Amino acid sequence: MDEHRVVWEARQWQKRTDRTESEQAYEGSRSSKEARRAARRATKAATEGTGEREGIVAEVRRARCLVLHEGQYVDCPLDPHTLRLLTDVPVAGDRVAFDLDDIGQGTLHRILPRATKLVRMRTQRGSSSRQQQQEEQVLAANVDLAVIVASAAMPPFHPRLVDRYLIMCQYGEVAPLLCLNKCDLAEEQPDLSIYEGLGVPVLYTSATTGEGLEELRVHLQGKFSVLTGHSGVGKSSLVNRLLEQEILQVAEVSAATGRGRHTTTVSSLHKLDEGTYLIDTPGIRSLALWEVDSYSLRFYFPEFEEPSLNCKFRNCLHASEPGCAVKEAVRLGDIPFERYESYLRVLSGE
Repeated sequence: MDEHRVVWEARQWQKRTDRTESEQAYEGSRSSKEARRAARRATKAATEGTGEREGIVAEVRRARCLVLHEGQYVDCPLDPHTLRLLTDVPVAGDRVAFDLDDIGQGTLHRILPRATKLVRMRTQRGSSSRQQQQEEQVLAANVDLAVIVASAAMPPFHPRLVDRYLIMCQYGEVAPLLCLNKCDLAEEQPDLSIYEGLGVPVLYTSATTGEGLEELRVHLQGKFSVLTGHSGVGKSSLVNRLLEQEILQVAEVSAATGRGRHTTTVSSLHKLDEGTYLIDTPGIRSLALWEVDSYSLRFYFPEFEEPSLNCKFRNCLHASEPGCAVKEAVRLGDIPFERYESYLRVLSGE
């Protein structure tokens, strides 16, 4: 029995030795694979770069964007691989990190956090004509000032659209400025005292005669600004006069409909002088608001704040509730009826 036991133990030892050698070989193979993978990752990172350069997105097209870097425009393709790496689709005004290859073409790596943004809600049809998808559409990022361009005539002044732009500015933490353009075409200018009473700076301009342009330059000086407004109000004409050259196409407003046509199809960044930049955006004919719920909407109308303290209900929407102090202030003329009407339209989703 002792002889058989010695043989059995020797065989068990050999099995343990064989298993140990096999495990070591497997671990060595595994380590080698990990080393090869790490080497491939390092090579890929070195090839793709880390985005050491920073620039400002000047324009975004369907499959590429232009990035302003040290006074030069860099062409950066927006291929599917790049879009998967980015947290969002870049827009004019975005600060981005990118790399340059040997032929001067850029590769975007990331979009830096946005300090401010001008946002609207974009509605797209789904697979069925009855289905609609709604998503946030950022018109411009990292801007200090939003110049809301309206026209005195052709097309006529639309206060409700201006009110919605003011809500957009508050939502995106952008300072507003109301610019009434085409003043040379109106015998009588619209009354903008409502907005002056809210503390919104108001300018009267004409891209044709040059009226008010120097004052507009003063407001733009040293800032990143965006021109936004209804189609046909003359934003592109103002940009051309400010840049002192014809770089943007200008279209006439239809005499039959009084509505403007979209001559600017994408947002674009222009440098006026050192430290002063201006973004021109496409005209908007209808303006839906993004993520402004019914309860929060009242806070975007600052003239409601003081009277609302005397409302009967703390969560009063100032619509059909009894004992509403805001409706009473409207009746007494302390709050302009036009502003209250705009509020009700936004509240009802119009």
